[in-house]
Amino acid sequence: MPPSGNPPDGRDAGGGGEPQALREQIAENQRTIDRLNRDLSSRSNDVRTIQQISTEITSSLDLDEVLVIVLGAMQRILGFEHSMILLKDLAAEKLRVFASRGYETSGAGAEVALGHGVVGAHAYCARRPYVLLLTGRRPRPPGHDELAAQVFSTPLPAATH
Repeated sequence: MPPSGNPPDGRDAGGGGEPQALREQIAENQRTIDRLNRDLSSRSNDVRTIQQISTEITSSLDLDEVLVIVLGAMQRILGFEHSMILLKDLAAEKLRVFASRGYETSGAGAEVALGHGVVGAHAYCARRPYVLLLTGRRPRPPGHDELAAQVFSTPLPAATH
């Protein structure tokens, strides 16, 4: 053994420095592997959920049934107790409720003029398909301007236009 007291291969004979750093690096690597495994598991669950919803949606060619499936999935997966799907009336500057869930009355057929109320104003500005989430204490059907809401909007991909 050299005068330093350490073996010639560079290992620390006293058990300090390098072995401790190596143990810390192994522990850090294990934490990274554990995090990546959790992320992968979560992504795998997301993919299974998307596949399940896709299968449900493609099981029908009836628009009303598809919309009910979408609203059910929004409640099941996202926890939306109150939701509705409005589509633009092709002949007029307004949105029409085609399906809803969680409201006392269905709201189907209700109309919102583009530019009026929270929903209509946002639709007028967006001028493209989007997802609009209104969050507040008491969800109300469209046209109720007193709805205290925060508005979150996500444009849908161009392929859906």
